[in-house]
Amino acid sequence: KFVKLFSDSADGWQNIGIGNMLQKKFSSAIAPLRKTIELTPDNGTAYYNLAICYLNIQDRNNAVELYKKLKDIDPNLANRLLEILSR
Repeated sequence: KFVKLFSDSADGWQNIGIGNMLQKKFSSAIAPLRKTIELTPDNGTAYYNLAICYLNIQDRNNAVELYKKLKDIDPNLANRLLEILSR
């Protein structure tokens, strides 16, 4: 029952992703953050965090694609991400 409840929780998936990010396990954070976006497609924080993960594993192309989507969802976070991408 717990797994069923948890599997539909965007917050739960996001927390797993962020936990992995805090441990610098960026590759492991990608799947939970993608699941977060699947469950809550307007979650700008999840897009931002996923882009940061991609940048940390040297996948700039995916980070740029997420930036393009983030511009429509959360322009402020998109600007923060653009600053990082511009370095």
